[in-house]
Amino acid sequence: MGDVAYSMKIKGNRGYVVVNNSGKIFVINTTTFKHEATISDLISPRYIEILSETKAYVSDLYSPQISIVDLVSNTVSGQITIGNSTEQMVQYNGFVYATSWSFNDKLYKIDTNQDKLVDSISIAKQPNSIVLDKHNKLWILSDGGIAGTPFGQENAELVRVNPENMAIEKRFVFPSLSDSPSELKLNSTKDTLFFINGSWQMADSEKRGIYKMPVTSDFFPENPIISEGAKLFYSLGIEPVTSIIYVSDAIDFMQKGLVYRFTSSGAKIDSLKVGIIPGAFCFKMD
Repeated sequence: MGDVAYSMKIKGNRGYVVVNNSGKIFVINTTTFKHEATISDLISPRYIEILSETKAYVSDLYSPQISIVDLVSNTVSGQITIGNSTEQMVQYNGFVYATSWSFNDKLYKIDTNQDKLVDSISIAKQPNSIVLDKHNKLWILSDGGIAGTPFGQENAELVRVNPENMAIEKRFVFPSLSDSPSELKLNSTKDTLFFINGSWQMADSEKRGIYKMPVTSDFFPENPIISEGAKLFYSLGIEPVTSIIYVSDAIDFMQKGLVYRFTSSGAKIDSLKVGIIPGAFCFKMD
């Protein structure tokens, strides 16, 4: 497919595989795995958010615009000027909420009827993932930036935002600058958060692993439910019906990786070998 198959979404029997460095999205049939179309004219696409049978948004690492994609013709039909790069997206009540990860600290609100940016707020540095819980609240995980860069670094944070008024309602600050959280996910009932906190810089190796936190909690979890140990946890997925946890181990970024499966309470089920640098999960449910 090209350079870095980065993320994927499924709509009906079509899978949309976003190939970041190649600037393309491959449309595949999820039953036959045959290639059906290629969406081109993208700079550095990261995620696709499917709004309807005919329309999708595509975020971009190096473009200051979100691309509007016509899913009938599989072409870029327009752009939404944001002014900065965009990363993960979720939709709620006629709006799309997009994070801006690369050397930024913004959450953007986009009107999907007008295809127009209507609001934004600053949160912690480098928000990398976003979810919408059962109470229709946004949760955004920020890694805090990178030390030694002009953008600087601060403690990573997990925040809860009201999508209606874009107000920050809760803020959980990670205790150390060495914390590097990512891959925020929800369980099947959307009442429990999961994320990876792992970094070679973390002083306490026992703190590296997968964390679990109810959305109603007022306290940050102290320890992971699944310890990383000698592994290199890289991506996380929660199966939408059973809440089985899938986590990939990139090992050394050169050999074929592994995927481990755990129950939602953290008990190991099994593992399997996959390709090099397993970076994302997508679940076909029909």
